[in-house]
Amino acid sequence: MAVCGLPHLNEELLRSRILARTGARIQNLAIQFSPDGVILLGETFSFYVKQLAQHGLLDDLREIPVYNCINVSEPAFFDTEHA
Repeated sequence: MAVCGLPHLNEELLRSRILARTGARIQNLAIQFSPDGVILLGETFSFYVKQLAQHGLLDDLREIPVYNCINVSEPAFFDTEHA
């Protein structure tokens, strides 16, 4: 699918750029397109990685809003009781 008036950018191209920029540290990455812009979805354990994903798209989509809805949470294996 082409991105909001930019036929040279498609979902697979954007996905590969995000994964390369973040070192594939986003799980369940999804990219949705709407008339309002591009929406990023997924999960990661770092706000830094979330920011990297967004900036990876902002470099290409300067005139299209990017909504970063990537969820940041602590790893399930992290034991908060013994930290």
